[in-house]
Amino acid sequence: MTVAPRLIPRSVLFGSADIARPRLSPDARWISYLAPVDGVANLHVAERLHPADARPLTFDGRRGIREYEWASDSRHLIALRDRAGDENFQAFAIDTLTGQERNLTPEPGVRARILGLSPRHASSAVFALNDRDRRFHDPVLIDIESGRRRRLAQNERGFVEYLLGPDLEPAYALRLTAEGGLEVWDLADPGLPVPVISFEAEDLLVSRPVAVGADGRTLYLLDSRGRDTAAVVEWTPGSAQTRVLAVDERCDFRELLLHPTLRTPEVALTEYERRSWRVLDVELISEFQELERHLPGGFEVCSRSTDNRHWLLASKSDTWPERFFLYDRDLLQRGQLALRELYAARSALAQYPQARMHPVHVRARDGLDLVSYVSLPPETECVPACGRPRTPLPLVLIVHGGPWARDSFSNHPWHQWLTNRGYAVLSVNYRGSLGFGKRFVNAANGEWGGKMHDDLVDAVRWAVAAGVARPEAVAIMGASFGGYATLVALTRSPDVFACGIDIVGPSNLLTFLANAPPYWAAALPQLYVRVGDPRTENGRRLLESRSPLNEVDRICRPLLVAQGANDPRATRVEGDQIVEALRRRGVPVTYALYPDEGHGFGRPANSLSFHAIAEAFLSRHLGGRREPVGDALVRSSVELGAGSDWILEQHSPQP
Repeated sequence: MTVAPRLIPRSVLFGSADIARPRLSPDARWISYLAPVDGVANLHVAERLHPADARPLTFDGRRGIREYEWASDSRHLIALRDRAGDENFQAFAIDTLTGQERNLTPEPGVRARILGLSPRHASSAVFALNDRDRRFHDPVLIDIESGRRRRLAQNERGFVEYLLGPDLEPAYALRLTAEGGLEVWDLADPGLPVPVISFEAEDLLVSRPVAVGADGRTLYLLDSRGRDTAAVVEWTPGSAQTRVLAVDERCDFRELLLHPTLRTPEVALTEYERRSWRVLDVELISEFQELERHLPGGFEVCSRSTDNRHWLLASKSDTWPERFFLYDRDLLQRGQLALRELYAARSALAQYPQARMHPVHVRARDGLDLVSYVSLPPETECVPACGRPRTPLPLVLIVHGGPWARDSFSNHPWHQWLTNRGYAVLSVNYRGSLGFGKRFVNAANGEWGGKMHDDLVDAVRWAVAAGVARPEAVAIMGASFGGYATLVALTRSPDVFACGIDIVGPSNLLTFLANAPPYWAAALPQLYVRVGDPRTENGRRLLESRSPLNEVDRICRPLLVAQGANDPRATRVEGDQIVEALRRRGVPVTYALYPDEGHGFGRPANSLSFHAIAEAFLSRHLGGRREPVGDALVRSSVELGAGSDWILEQHSPQP
């Protein structure tokens, strides 16, 4: 008889990580990272030569810090914080020597993001701010120590992004067209900016400029024009041709790393089933071969020093929590071991058996190839491991958000959580997911709730036919678009799914688009092309027909809805209206509303409470193992409506 492993505590999986987002200071003297202070992620700093001797710099007791970067002076850290999930981020400069904080963007209701840093201007940073016009962001140069600012340009043309040269000057700007395409405008002549590169709508989601060269003029692009997949190309003003540096016929290049000061291409990243680096600088070939030998599961480059001698790397493995390594290229040249492990993201997780993530290919009904990932409880998997259980299992289908994102090979926390509870788990890169070429992306145009939903149903049918899933015990869950897909699944295919969990998902596409935040104004034409245009009669009809709220009478399966009250993307009305409609009809629905959250759960206590509720919900309807709810709800801000009494039952741990 197979014995199930110990339950992995939810706090180990979803509490604040031991270490997250490590970064090297530009001079390589310091290592920074996020680590808990009283359970909330805060900034810490340690000397590179003494990485274990870290000290906390911030003491945020609510949402913590999730985004930050080093200033080029190697003394200040720039952290972004919002209020209760409203995504109006303010930028704080934090002195690593004194701990003093300065709010660089204190204006209420303004959204800041870091636009550029440069070693040539170490005491400054450029931010994108919508302080002048809430719809559009201007590039603003701010002195980190004094807070003095200078507006580098007024965004009167609705640019969605600025690309900066090495002196932090705006060199190019990106503008979306009414047809859903993208124009690259040359700002060299401030009196007469003109578009010099155009991407049609079919290329947009896989193509874009990514960096400006050291001359302030050369552009490096990810470019699918004239081909299906995005290649790495170099473009010089006045040139009729682009120079192709790398191309992969199966998948897009998704990331390009340039030398920190020379701004020459070094390596580029593709991802089909797994991450893969293409070396563009021949001097790095042997180094990357050595790194791949020591980190066979794959890795990403988190941070590099300005002189490019020290790198911070993160390992990527399905069966091991993320680990962080210091790569010292000086030691390599002296023939010494150059790779040193520093930290583990979740050290306590390593004591529990980890499920493997198996890449599989699902064939959609119209022939599209859907790169997907299946994980099984380790004790149920056939030996040798093949991604098939000895007998079919209850299945949880996870739908990623975006939808213009993707699922990846990794130590996915939901895969580890749910397999530990006894479920098979399937993640599907349905049409519209990024990384598989523009034809794959454009196959999703106008197909929210249509062929994108068919892909998910086809994936479930594959899992049943392959002996992975029991057909009567399939749940669907996801956040953002994944939440929308859950609602669609319960309206369009209630015979396929036993229950669903919708996290901050739109329930009505018309209200979703009508309530978009003001800074989405420049991007709305793209949404109209991809989703549906509410300005036209045909577009409104499409949006109405694909809105789960308008088919709520077809929902007959149990549903859990989790919503942040301050969500600026899928606003609170999206959760309220679907729950109210179901309650009027007497359909089982549980509503978990978080008054201090936005598009997701930033506070650790709220994340833990959501996962406790979701686990109890799945156990109730699919029969998997569960950890007691305990005090998870008491510690969070969650507000539970009628019909949620079952959550508060004191469950015993399942063997």
